[in-house]
Amino acid sequence: MSATTSALPADHDARLARARRSLDGLSLGDAFGQRFFGHELTVDSMIAHRALPRSPWNYTDDTEMALALFGVLGRHGRVDQDALAAAFAHRWRCDPTRGYAGTAMGILRELHHGGDWRAVSGASTGYGLHKATARAMRPRWARTSRRTTHPWSCARRRAPRRSRT
Repeated sequence: MSATTSALPADHDARLARARRSLDGLSLGDAFGQRFFGHELTVDSMIAHRALPRSPWNYTDDTEMALALFGVLGRHGRVDQDALAAAFAHRWRCDPTRGYAGTAMGILRELHHGGDWRAVSGASTGYGLHKATARAMRPRWARTSRRTTHPWSCARRRAPRRSRT
């Protein structure tokens, strides 16, 4: 039995169905929102008239990364960070025109060429994937997936102590 299938939870299919519904909503919202990047007056007019943006509704890197995460969850039943980094790099390589920022492009290029995510991801500053998927996954899984691209953001922060007066 492979490591990929041996550890799948008993409710894997139900979890994946919920994740799929979240992915459907994320990708539609991503593509819809992408249509509102443009000249301010045009966008304001569309909003004021509740006009539906013209096609095509192209999705962005946020959906690409969510698709990668969905694939890893489907295969592993959990966030496997090495598999997730490889999936991010693969999806970027297949279509690098989805709006990846410069830092993400550099990280994904390094990953594609064999770099270890632990070494190359420290410079990333975005939270798109984490925010988009946090509600669809267990909080622990969201933190685990975020560590793959944002390791510094996962440090535990202590609340300041209140003085007792």
